[in-house]
This record gives sequence, structure tokens and C-alpha cells, in this order.
Amino acid sequence: MKKNYVLPVFFFAVAYLLPLAFRPLIPPVEYRYANPVRQILADRGGGGFDIGHYPAAVSCWLLGENAFALRLPSALAVLLTAGVIGLLLYRYTRDHRIASLGGLLYLSFGSVYAVGTTAGSDSLYIFMVTVSLAAFLPACLKKHWSREKIVLLLLSGAAVCGVALLRGPTVWVLPLIVIVPFLIWEKRWCDFYRLPILLLGGAMAALLLVMLKAAPGEPLLPMRSWWWPWLLLAGVLPGGLLGICAVAGLCRNWRELVSRSYIRFMLCWLVLPPVFLMVAGGHPGNWLLPCLVPLAVLGAVGIASYFRSGGAYRIFRWTMDGLGGGLLLAGPVLCVFVLVLPWVWIYNGWGPEPILEQWFPASVLLPVALHLLFFWGAVLLGLRKRGWKVRYTVFFCGLALVLAVSQAVIPGRWGYGRVLIGWQAEVPENAVIVCGDDVAEAVRWCWDRKVIRWCWDRKMIRAASFKNGDWEQIPVRGAGDAVPVVLVNKTDFFPERGSELPPASYMWRSMGVEMRLYLPPQENSPDQE
Repeated sequence: MKKNYVLPVFFFAVAYLLPLAFRPLIPPVEYRYANPVRQILADRGGGGFDIGHYPAAVSCWLLGENAFALRLPSALAVLLTAGVIGLLLYRYTRDHRIASLGGLLYLSFGSVYAVGTTAGSDSLYIFMVTVSLAAFLPACLKKHWSREKIVLLLLSGAAVCGVALLRGPTVWVLPLIVIVPFLIWEKRWCDFYRLPILLLGGAMAALLLVMLKAAPGEPLLPMRSWWWPWLLLAGVLPGGLLGICAVAGLCRNWRELVSRSYIRFMLCWLVLPPVFLMVAGGHPGNWLLPCLVPLAVLGAVGIASYFRSGGAYRIFRWTMDGLGGGLLLAGPVLCVFVLVLPWVWIYNGWGPEPILEQWFPASVLLPVALHLLFFWGAVLLGLRKRGWKVRYTVFFCGLALVLAVSQAVIPGRWGYGRVLIGWQAEVPENAVIVCGDDVAEAVRWCWDRKVIRWCWDRKMIRAASFKNGDWEQIPVRGAGDAVPVVLVNKTDFFPERGSELPPASYMWRSMGVEMRLYLPPQENSPDQE
């Protein structure tokens, strides 16, 4: 039994835990999430913050304020979700191999990996939805009341409350639009009054709000949102490549599988939220991301059915051969691209900075990653005559290594947080710091200083500051300035020098970010760049 879970644990440790601190924080998303975490620690857990920030606050309190601590709760939430998937599959299949495969598939989905290695509350939200529905299913299938059924229903209700706290009352309807059609499909009419009335009543109220489009802050999507299946399809890659085998296995035993209650529940979970999204509107992430859980469950069942059917496993072999051949071709092509592109960029003068500084970090990991792709494809092709278990293991092990190394090969432009830390010594203590929207959160985190957001006003930038309940306009450059002013923004968004802005006393520019220091008139110095 234990050996069946070695591969999922290895995949999580290498692909998720290992690279959490490899890349810098992604602006402005991760910095926008990090600053409330720091405020929570400063206020010693004071209220007024989103509940999704508190796990990261605990992590930063234990491990320090760094990228690893900020992202660790997201990664752990993904691991817990994979564990719930494994428990659910083992409960209804009594097979540890299928349970481990379900968790492994979920870990290898691209959308799951993206949110699981990024500071945010998306992974926690998916975990709450998974717990609410996964706890409801066995409670619903139990015919008689028991202590286990009551505990499962209470757990499901608590998880629904967590979903509402994380995403607002409108997403409370998500469990309802899965549960009610499932009960109708199963003809469990008595469960409509046996199950908690408060849960259904609250979900009904949220349903009414969404259908009336009365939910504030929820962007509505048009009726022609036919693209969601393609969004889901892209989200399951690269682990979803084995979905071809899963489709074959599900088609071979479709009648037997669809008669099982948990398969029907997963089909309702997979299909109905996107349909509701098309009809009522809402944020795609709130409705599509939880659908990756039933995809992992159905994928594990289908793959197990495919491999247990016997035969030559041609679909699996063709998939692995195609992937191996594609990686063999991609490795040399990407190497040539990396070697030639900087010279083309510099020759054509497409930017003020070298392309290597903007896109690639000063590291040897880029060629390592490209050679790893080539080696992974060579191994997959070299094991053509070995059994499917060997190639299956190589596929997931190679994928974990590629994902881990790719986290360190991130465009250098995303790393301007390190540049801001280097500039911190140049900022006077009494300076007014004015930032554009794209860099304001990063400056707050890196310098641990209050910043003011700015807007254009003819030939002068004026910063809007909220103070004592009133908005005040602070001129960036004027005859009466008594304190230094620091302007920080993306280089592309600064106007040409002399057209809109007065000459700066000092100027720094790197990684696509520019900082300008305006000293008071009596301290003006010649421009330096």
C-alpha cells in the first residue's frame, strides 16, 4: 500500500515544495496578497482582513516574511485537496492505486500548479469546495442516520461557510447546483427534507442574487461563453495528456461506470458549474477551478479501467512516443532561439535594455532546463519496449523535475522586487513615495513604507492621498516642495523626458522599472542616470 503513494509524495515535494522560493514574487498579484499579511502580523491578528490571508500570516509568523512562507499555505492546500480526492476514490473503489493516481493527476494539472505555487487564496477556496462536496456525497448515500452521517453533514456545512467567507455569498450556490441535480438524478426525493435546510435555504438565496445579477463586484460574462471547455482543457495539461487513455477507458465501461452514484455525482460537479457560469455570469476562476477535482477523479477511474482492460495499450504508447519526440525537437529549437534572440533584439534596437536582463535571469539554469527537456524526451523514447508502469513513472518524475527547474527560469522582468530592495538605500527617510498602480504594492512590500498612488494632471503628476477622510492633492514637483519626492513606475509608462515631467535630481532604471528622485530646490543636483 505504501509504495503506491511514493510517486505522489515525490511529485509534490519536488514540483511544489522545492521551488517555492526559487522565483521572485510576481507583481502585482503576489505583492497585493503579501501586504495585508504583513499588516496582520503588525496588528497581531487584527480584524478587517480577508480570511484567506490568515494562513499565510501564520506561515510568515513561523518562517519569516519571504516568498516560501507566503506560498506554503497554497501548496499545502493543494496537497490536502489531493488527499481528499484520494480518500474519496479509495472509499468507493477500495484500491490504493486508483486513489494515488487521482491525487497525482490533480497535482499535475497546470491550473492547479499555477495557483498552488503562487501566493493567494485560490487553492484554499478549491479545498473548501472539495471538502464540502466530498463530505456531502457519502453522507447522502447513507440510508440511515448515524454519527458518521451527522459529522459529515456538519463538515460539509462548515466548508460551505468557508467558501462563502473566501469568495462571498454568491459562490455559496456552487454546492447547491451540484447537489440538487444529483439528488434528482438519483431520485432521492426524501433527502430534500432530510438534509440540512439551512444549507439549501442559504444557497437558494445566493442563487437568487446571482440570477438577478445583483452581486456587487462580480464581473458578468456574456451568454456566448462557449470557450470554457477549452479553458478547462488547457488547465489540465500537461498531466492531462493521460486523459486520452482515460477517455478510452471510460468509453469501454461507460454503462457500468455511469450506474455508480459517485460517478454521477462527479459528472454533475464537472458539467453544471460551467453551465451555470454561462447562464448567470460570474468570475471564471470561482466556477471553473473546482471542476478540476471531478476531472481528476474521472481521469483516475478511466485510466485504471483502460490499463485493466489488457491489450497492447496503443493509445498510451502513442501518447508517450509523441511527447518524447516533441521534447526531442523542442530542446534544440529552444536552445537556438535562446542563443539567437538576444542578438536579434539588440541589433534591431527593440528596447532600451538588453533582452537578457529583461527576460532571463543571470543563471545557468536556463540551459539546464532545456537540456532536461531533451533528456526527458530521450528517456521516454528509449523506454518504448518497457512496460507501461515504467514509462508512467518516468512521465511523472520527469514532469516534476521540469516544473521545479522551470520555476527558477522566470523572466527577469518579474524580479524587479530585487531591484527595488537595492534602491532602498537611495530613498531619503522623509521622502514622499509616489508610485504607479503596477508597482505600488511591490514598493510597499520591499521598502515597508507607505506609498501614494499617482495620476496624470497635464504637465505635472499629482498624487491622490486619502487622509483623515478627505482626498488631498500633493504636487510632485513645485516651487514650494520642502521634502524629497520619489517617483517609481514601469519604464514604459513614464513619458519622454522633458515632455510631461521636470528634470529629476537623480534617476535609476533597471528591469523595466524606473525611479526618479526630486530633491527640494535648495538641494538640487545635476541629473544622473
